[in-house]
Amino acid sequence: MIILESGVYAILDERTHQMYIGSAKCIKSRVAYHRSQLKRGKHYNIGLQEAFFARHPLRYIPLIQYDRYDKKAIASVERQLIQAFRTQDPRYGFNVYN
Repeated sequence: MIILESGVYAILDERTHQMYIGSAKCIKSRVAYHRSQLKRGKHYNIGLQEAFFARHPLRYIPLIQYDRYDKKAIASVERQLIQAFRTQDPRYGFNVYN
């Protein structure tokens, strides 16, 4: 169950096993934003949007939760997980940086 804590979360495409890793001050609100944007066809991440349109099951998973918001610590963990799961590589994930 996703609760209100800040932290790092993943969105997993259960069909392809590709993953998006993100962080938020409030995971619950951030997940709601992702869902809303995907449903409206307005998500900034093209890979996630295409997976949603293709009706791939997307699962939202809290990975690490904190009781208090520490932006630097959370961003550091997010970067480490992106590297560990190789989610910047389109074969494994949806994390794209311009």
